[in-house]
Amino acid sequence: MTPAEHRDLDGIRAELAQECRRLVLAGRPHEPAGSAPFWVSAPGHPATRWTCAQAGPQEARLALDAAWKCFPSWSAQPVTTRAALVRRLADRIDGGADRYATAIAVEAGKPMAEARRETAFAVTTLQALADAAERMAPDEGERRAPSVTVRRRPVGPVLAITPWNFPLSLAARKVASALLAGCPVILKPSERTPVSALLLGRDLDTAGAPAGTVSVLPTTRSAELVAALTADPRLRKMSFTGSTTVGRSVLHATEGQLQRISLELGGNAPFVVCPRHDAGATADGLLAAKTANNGQACTAPNRLLLPPDAGDLTALLAERFENIRTGWSLDEESPLLGPLISAQAAARIDGLVADAKARGARVVRSRAEPPEQGHFVRPALVLGAEPHWPIAREEIFGPVLPVLTYRDLPEAIRIANDTEYGLAGYVYGTAPGETAAVAAGLDTGLIAVNHPSVSHPAAPFGGTKHSGYGRENAAEGLSEYLSVVSIIGEPV
Repeated sequence: MTPAEHRDLDGIRAELAQECRRLVLAGRPHEPAGSAPFWVSAPGHPATRWTCAQAGPQEARLALDAAWKCFPSWSAQPVTTRAALVRRLADRIDGGADRYATAIAVEAGKPMAEARRETAFAVTTLQALADAAERMAPDEGERRAPSVTVRRRPVGPVLAITPWNFPLSLAARKVASALLAGCPVILKPSERTPVSALLLGRDLDTAGAPAGTVSVLPTTRSAELVAALTADPRLRKMSFTGSTTVGRSVLHATEGQLQRISLELGGNAPFVVCPRHDAGATADGLLAAKTANNGQACTAPNRLLLPPDAGDLTALLAERFENIRTGWSLDEESPLLGPLISAQAAARIDGLVADAKARGARVVRSRAEPPEQGHFVRPALVLGAEPHWPIAREEIFGPVLPVLTYRDLPEAIRIANDTEYGLAGYVYGTAPGETAAVAAGLDTGLIAVNHPSVSHPAAPFGGTKHSGYGRENAAEGLSEYLSVVSIIGEPV
């Protein structure tokens, strides 16, 4: 890194530290009195560190007090008013896209090009959610029979917990969904990526969110904060995105007050290549899907399933993996991949690759050495893997892909579904009958057919089995924040 780059990075670090000095409590800046700040570091340059204000149970209770106080007035606002706020937020994010993208690139380690894509996706998601809310018209009752009226009402204050891998887009989606439904929301972002969420909270205030409707509470004391909120009957819903292990503990925390909960958890996505396929198009789609967010996505392809005679595709993929370049997120040469989120994450993935190699796999690695600083893993294609190996059973969450071989499509579907997860699946092929058969057989909530992404602003998002339940996005996601009330007799 050159001296000029060091100066630029020092300036960015100072800006991020400034954004983290205060929480967003009930829509307003707040400096917690009783909790020491915590450290945040850039995964691509760990020496770049700053502190962030820390929320605790006291701030959580204050946020819930404010949310409960404003709930009657906010829920009474027409959906057009709520949608207008979300559209103003989208405009604020769009106008500050460079600021958001820089924060995402540094705190989450994404290359700048991908950080900009996440920012743009957040904007389009907010716009699509506002449109969906107005089409749903949740303020209006529906007559089901002469004496039956069905209405939908906001459930009440919401706790939204978001992970570090998509620090803006997931936070924006949860916050906007709650607000559009008429629910105040308390956002607890990952302690690894607090900046994007705090920027979001401040922009909501600037966009005109009423006091109390939004709080943003970063913390390393997550268990204490969640316990304080879930013990309170005024909290009516939780929306969680993260690992299946943590999701189970979050689910347990809601048992006392039986809060409604949505869980979007881990994945082990199969990428099934049909016997008839286009090698070039398949390689392009696979690389795009696998390298998104440095491979750290719950929807990323986790297992590549090939037919026996896919030698051309295997050779092409090996060449592509050998030429992947990793680098610092702000590198002007725009590396395809950045770092992993932590040294522990990198070590775990290296351990999975070493285990597969010891079992007899052939490993094709990127030829380029990663930077000396940062939590980098050399991308790897693991050839000859078996379905029962750890590398094919665990969620990898990085730029490593095991390759398995199937005999026929029924076996491919069986291998694809032989996992506790059921979030996403991919199928590529040139014969519509083959792709349709695989898509129909996959036990997942999201399926991409000859397409590198399972996410779309207009599509409901969620999985099956241990990948969670409930949906986010679109009308189905908004419905998670609404209660259904049946009125029998005279219409009201």
